[in-house]
Amino acid sequence: MPSVLRAPRAVLFDLDGTLVDSHAAIAASIDHMLDVAALPRPTREVREAALSFPLRVMVAKITGADTPEAVERHAQAYLEHYVATMVQTSIPFDGVTEMLDGLHALGLPLAVLTNKTEVNAIRIVEGRFGAARFRTTVGTVPGRASKPSPEGAEILARALGIALEDCWLIGDSELDIATARAAGMVAIGVTWGITPTLAEKIADADRLLHTPAALTALVTEALGG
Repeated sequence: MPSVLRAPRAVLFDLDGTLVDSHAAIAASIDHMLDVAALPRPTREVREAALSFPLRVMVAKITGADTPEAVERHAQAYLEHYVATMVQTSIPFDGVTEMLDGLHALGLPLAVLTNKTEVNAIRIVEGRFGAARFRTTVGTVPGRASKPSPEGAEILARALGIALEDCWLIGDSELDIATARAAGMVAIGVTWGITPTLAEKIADADRLLHTPAALTALVTEALGG
């Protein structure tokens, strides 16, 4: 863990578990998918561990499906329920709106980097935070590598006109920390949306924060404020 962090010129955020509490929405859609297939419900730890992955990887991990056809069948059942409910059930964590206001006041461009399907991510981001809050949102699309590949981060950096090493990536999972490392960004782990067991898995982040207000304070300090 470096003693001094590079000052950010842009801040990139994961979505689920970082900006919004989507556990209820995702859990209900997982339950719908499992009920449709008459499959047993997994433990909370299995669910939690699967959530950071792209949709079809998550589905395979939760259902145990081992063929593309089975994964796709389960994924469609999940999406049928999730797309109908995702915006109203993805709730910003307490303090996140104030944190974003604080970062905006510091003059920093903000963006979202998620493994959620990009079209769904944009609907949630704009539905919950407005169309102007974030410069851009990058998610999963066919032919694009998902986190922990740095490809999405590279797309965001080009869109913002800012070098990757001048960006901070804020996230709640091992995939976020690995993505930041692969892209040469500062890796900030946040725990306000995850269990203590999962928090232990991101303890090697450059900083580990427990409240949104702590992120605003850290960025302010890094900028010399």
